Amino acid sequence: MRVKLKELRKNLGYTQKEFASELGISKRTYESIEQGLRFPGQSNMIKIMKKLNIDSIGILDDIQNKKITKL
Repeated sequence: MRVKLKELRKNLGYTQKEFASELGISKRTYESIEQGLRFPGQSNMIKIMKKLNIDSIGILDDIQNKKITKL
């Protein structure tokens, strides 16, 4: 998930700080999510998915394949 989030965010032209601000969360929190150290809550997950235009299937695949290690 971390590679995908970083890649998708960068493709949209956002820095981590800008993207975090768009989501209404701190840069530090977003960094942890992007690095796979933290899993976002439901509302933030929905915001991220909408902003990056990703579906829940991709997220669920990453969880199943243990690319996301902390929930």
